[in-house]
Amino acid sequence: MPSIPAALQAARHPVRVLPGLTVCAGIALLAELFDRLTSWPAIPAALALAILLAPLVSRQSLQEGFDLSGTTILRLGIVLLGAQLTVGEIVGIGPLAIVVISLTTLMSLGLGMAIGRRLKLDYSTSLLGSVGVAICGASAILAVSATLKNSRNRQNEIAVIIAIVTIVGSIAMLAYPEIAEALSLNPTSAGLFFGTSLHEMVHAVGAGLIFGSGTEEISTTAKLLRILWLAPILYFFIQRSGHSSNHVQFRYPIPSFLVGFLIMAGISSTGKVPTELLYFLREVAHFCFLMAIAGIGLRMDIRNSLFSSSKILIQISIVSLFSLFCSIIFVYVFNIH
Repeated sequence: MPSIPAALQAARHPVRVLPGLTVCAGIALLAELFDRLTSWPAIPAALALAILLAPLVSRQSLQEGFDLSGTTILRLGIVLLGAQLTVGEIVGIGPLAIVVISLTTLMSLGLGMAIGRRLKLDYSTSLLGSVGVAICGASAILAVSATLKNSRNRQNEIAVIIAIVTIVGSIAMLAYPEIAEALSLNPTSAGLFFGTSLHEMVHAVGAGLIFGSGTEEISTTAKLLRILWLAPILYFFIQRSGHSSNHVQFRYPIPSFLVGFLIMAGISSTGKVPTELLYFLREVAHFCFLMAIAGIGLRMDIRNSLFSSSKILIQISIVSLFSLFCSIIFVYVFNIH
């Protein structure tokens, strides 16, 4: 008899998943509150809270809800992430800027995979770290992880990679505006620099706000273009995995949530969706990601995760520096103002 999808199982047994989902939602709410009170990003706050609370909520009755947060709720968030994208905004930054962002994204991804091989990281770990830096931090890591055949150890690695990407990105968010100031970049060049090199959307926006002069609008648009690369890159690796026994196996040939992501982006680009609704969908997507991270953190085994964290840190740090230098060089070469 064919297995019942997780979403249908949850619908049939809501009582079994509700306690775990409630814990994940509570952690997400606390992370959002922490963000508003301290201005520290909610994503690392959710992961830290989940790891700290894990020993207190380790009952078996909660595990199904944790699993659902890390799978079905995650995929819902990825679909709704498409609401952030509008083709008009991206085209508006100009063809040269699009070339700069695309080249930096693809080169960073390729370098990350190459470094992962040299460090003898397994293929899926290299891929998760690479997309985390090259595309959009935790969102990209979670999107790729949703297609992998994950074990308990894989969940640990996902949490470690998200933590490292977030920490490195947060440091960069504070340092890059100083670099832009030292290089006398104008707001357009600085926004392109931030949006092309920083990991999370919150990092790109935050650096733009620190620099000032409306830079955050340009950095946001540049970051959105990198998010747009998520769909073709994920599709490429899924297709490639089917032609080589050396590559990680994915769950689906074309994930349904990836199709949903593209459909949502297309609807958002029509310009006919009310701004208030788009904002609401983006907030729901963000909350879904916080719940997913909580679910992953609550199942994380810290001791087993520390073993590979040093190599992952090296990979992410090198790719981050490469992305930094590439974005600056391209801004100067293409003379974008």
